[in-house]
Amino acid sequence: MTRRRAHLPALLGVALALSGCDAGIRSDAESGLEDGRRLTAAERARLRAVHRGEILREDKPFYGAAVEVERGSVNGTPLPRRLEGARGVSLRLPGQSGVETIAGAITAASGIPVNIRTRYVLAGGEVVSVPIGTRMAVKDYEGPLSAFLDRLAARMDVAWSHDGKVITIDRMTRRAWRIALPLGTTEITDEFETAGEMRILTARRLDPWADLETRLAPLAPPPAHVTLAPESGRVEVFGPPSVLEAVSAVLEDVAATASVRIGIEVAVYWVDTDRADEFGVGLQTAFARIGSAGGRAVDGSVLLGDGVDVLDVASTKTAAGDNVSEALTLSLSGAEGGGIVLSRGSSFVSFEALARESAVVDYRLASSVAQSGVVTPIALTEERSYIRNVTSERGDESNPTTFEYEIGELETGLSVAALARLVEGRRIQLALVFSQRAFRGFDPDVLARTGTIQAPTVDNREIRNETVLSPGETLVISGYEQDMSLTGESGLGILRRLGLGGKREAARRKVRLILLVRPTLIPVRRPGAG
Repeated sequence: MTRRRAHLPALLGVALALSGCDAGIRSDAESGLEDGRRLTAAERARLRAVHRGEILREDKPFYGAAVEVERGSVNGTPLPRRLEGARGVSLRLPGQSGVETIAGAITAASGIPVNIRTRYVLAGGEVVSVPIGTRMAVKDYEGPLSAFLDRLAARMDVAWSHDGKVITIDRMTRRAWRIALPLGTTEITDEFETAGEMRILTARRLDPWADLETRLAPLAPPPAHVTLAPESGRVEVFGPPSVLEAVSAVLEDVAATASVRIGIEVAVYWVDTDRADEFGVGLQTAFARIGSAGGRAVDGSVLLGDGVDVLDVASTKTAAGDNVSEALTLSLSGAEGGGIVLSRGSSFVSFEALARESAVVDYRLASSVAQSGVVTPIALTEERSYIRNVTSERGDESNPTTFEYEIGELETGLSVAALARLVEGRRIQLALVFSQRAFRGFDPDVLARTGTIQAPTVDNREIRNETVLSPGETLVISGYEQDMSLTGESGLGILRRLGLGGKREAARRKVRLILLVRPTLIPVRRPGAG
């Protein structure tokens, strides 16, 4: 009994040691399983990268660099994979070699026949031959065949293609572009006659396709050829690759300009001359302050002169410290036909809100969207019929005299012709012609003498302006002053005709015409944009 008690501590120690070993074994086993899972996930990621054709980059130091194969372009059917690796083809030729020698070396290295084409049949049946006289050195080239063919094409100004069986080297090639230029020819003849019998005639002829043909002619000399198809909007060029590259640069610029949409907003206000300062927030007062301060603002730019002036709406103080925060105004007192450009911040000016000003007697608003270089006509007119002439045919005793009336049509109202063109820096060159034709009544002397014939009296007013604006800037033109008659009737129709109520009021005001034009660029949504 005593001996068993003496061995008891030893047995307990052995039991504790065995349990500790078991815990260690379990810990090592779990760590090994975790390492196995991690290595398996890493290997799975490596295999996925290999399937995607990616380059594996190991997190361990190595000597050298990863090899990235720079393949060339794909023209037609892709070249065989065996010829597109880092050691696809090996070429070595002595000295400077011609295209025939290089073609033979390509066939020997790749096993693909090479066809060299330098003779072409033109549209009229004429056969033209354009030789390839350039030579190049080929020294120890090793790499993808497509990359070498691209180098050959750039050196010799040729194009290459592969149809799955044969590689063809062309001295001349064809390419077509789609161009959205306006169709037809626009002819504008603007005639202006002054009271002193001075006659000003301005003629413009707009033909975008003829202008494009003129630009492309020096870029594609014979035997190259340019074919324009305005009806289908296509431009096809036949020539060497260098010619196609030069033509492509021009057509990309033309296409980018033609794709821009220019929005034009026009507002015409007739403002009471006695309340002109109430229209807007008093530009006339602001101009007087700025002019007395030297015409230069501290926080912006205010340029005053005889031509088109520029007013920065964000300007708040003049050099003398006067506050001109009310400088946003459209009440102009400058010379007839002069203009002011409202610059920064003017895109937020609402033409509809200005029409609700108490000083506005009448107004017209219009808007349109056009391409660059396209005339935008805006007409707000109405037609009035009048008796132009009367002819009578005397009858006999049984037939009374018959009268035949010749009716004329008089068109009155407003017309605006705006020609907007996109120039350098995404600015807009705007040529504007504004004309107003107002009916003033019939000549009382003619009506008194004839009793029937009506001779209308018409006022013709015209304003011209041409300037360069940034998108969102507002061109403000203070036009002429004129008299306007206003009439109003009140009361019920039947009672008023019987003289039992109602009244008729008439007033005559002197009004000033103010014209606002604001061009903007409408953004084009890119393909695939959300």
